[in-house]
Amino acid sequence: MSAKFNQCVDRDADKEDCIKFKYSRMAFYSLFLLDICFRSAILERVLRAINYNRKALQQTALLTIIVIYIYMTFGFALFRNDFFDGDGGVVDGETHTFARCGTFWQCAITFYDNGLREDTGVASYMTDLDLKFLEARPLAFRLLFDITWWVVVTLLLVNMVSGIIIDSFAQLREQDKSVTEELSTRCVMCDCEASLLNTQGDGFRKHIRRDHNLWCYIWVSLYLRNKVRDEEVRIDNRGSAREISTEFTGQESYLWAKIQNHDHTYVPQGRALCLEARGYESEEG
Repeated sequence: MSAKFNQCVDRDADKEDCIKFKYSRMAFYSLFLLDICFRSAILERVLRAINYNRKALQQTALLTIIVIYIYMTFGFALFRNDFFDGDGGVVDGETHTFARCGTFWQCAITFYDNGLREDTGVASYMTDLDLKFLEARPLAFRLLFDITWWVVVTLLLVNMVSGIIIDSFAQLREQDKSVTEELSTRCVMCDCEASLLNTQGDGFRKHIRRDHNLWCYIWVSLYLRNKVRDEEVRIDNRGSAREISTEFTGQESYLWAKIQNHDHTYVPQGRALCLEARGYESEEG
C-alpha cells in the first residue's frame, strides 16, 4: 500500500493507476457510512426484520436459484436459438455484439442477471412469438415457458421475499406490543399485577420506581462485577488512578455467590414489601 502511494507521488507515475488507487480507497472508506444503521432506531428495526426470518429468506433464495436453474437448462436445450444477440457497443468504429445464450455460461448470466431484473423475465431477450412459425418450432412449449416463468419466478418467488420481510415487521410489532403491555401491567421483578399493587399496595408506578426498580438490580450486578477483589490499583474512565475497596460485605458476598451460580432466588417472585406490610400473602407464600 505504501509503495503504491509513493509511486503516485512520483510525477512519472501512471495517472490512471493513481486515480484507481485513490478512489478504490475511498470506496472502502464509504462502507463506514453503514454505521448509521446502528445509530438509527428505524434502520435498526429494518435490519431486525430482515434478520428475524433469515432462515425462510435463505430457503426462498435457494429455491429461486434451483427454479431458475431448471428454466435455464430447458431454455438452453430448446430455445437457445430464440435469444437475440446483445449490443456490445461500438469499438474502433465497429459495432460489437455478443450471444446471450450461445454457451451454458452465457445462458446462466442471462437468466440469473437479466431475467431476475426484468418484469417479463428472459422473454425480453427472446424473439417475439408469431403464429406463422407454428409449424417451424414448438410454439406451445415456448408459450408455456414464458408464461410459467412470469407466474413462478416474477409473481411468486420474488414476491415471496417481500412477503416474508413484511411478515417479519408484523411479528416484531406484535412482540413489541406484548412487551410494552407486559411492562405497563406487571412488575418485571416480582411479577405482581398492576391492579394488585394499586389496590393492596402503594400504587404500581411508585412500586416500580422505588421498591422494585429494574435499573437498581442491574446497577448492583454491575457494581459487584466491577469491584476489584485484589489489592491492585485500577484506572477509572477518566484515566486517573484511585484505590477501590476490595472487600465484599456480607450482603455483597451473598449476592455475588448467587450471580456466579446463576441462582436468581434473590429476586423476589410474587412478593413485595408493600403487600406484606398490609398483610397480603401470595398463593406461592
